[in-house]
Amino acid sequence: MRIIVVGAGLSGLMAARECASHGHEVIVFDKGRGVGGRLATRRIKDATLDHGAQFFTVRDQQFQKLVDGWITDGIVREWCRGFVAEDGHPRYVVNNGMTALTKHIAQDLDVRTSTLVFAVKPCDADPKKWTVVIDDNSRIDCDAVVMTCPLPQSYSLTVTTGVELPQDLLLTDYDRTIGLLAVLDGPSAVPAPGGIQNPDDVFSWIGDNQAKGISSI
Repeated sequence: MRIIVVGAGLSGLMAARECASHGHEVIVFDKGRGVGGRLATRRIKDATLDHGAQFFTVRDQQFQKLVDGWITDGIVREWCRGFVAEDGHPRYVVNNGMTALTKHIAQDLDVRTSTLVFAVKPCDADPKKWTVVIDDNSRIDCDAVVMTCPLPQSYSLTVTTGVELPQDLLLTDYDRTIGLLAVLDGPSAVPAPGGIQNPDDVFSWIGDNQAKGISSI
């Protein structure tokens, strides 16, 4: 089959790689300039800072096998097993920043960034297929579409499909967040191993990317 995946974050790229491993033709579209989604890394001069997901954990044996492979490939490493105190659960980070993991997964996939999907609708020529409309009005027919972008975006793209989304999905709410990236002129006050999770009622995370090992300053 030809399968189109909307969204080149971790979910979209993993879905695309799984489909491709079964012999399907897969195209991934993302409106951003690069892959990653919430696995986002930015650079401010000589500093490297993660400003999306700061680490990830593993609660599934199948996922653990993937992570073990990424560790062997030198992409991922264990950072710590807790912040205030150890709790036995490894926190994994990506060498060179979290975006590097999605770049690794995207290798050999047909990923088209800076490409905004405008609509998804039933194919005129074959009602069993779908037509994905790009914002330049180009159209690609496919056998299946996998939506991995946030639910409000997915809903806006699927209103022309005639597919009814489950009500609990439509009622899903997202918390607004503000992230501040800063390069300090001296050492931070963040204790080892370099992260404070939920320190008060305002902040959910304060991290030191140098202590985490992804930034030189």
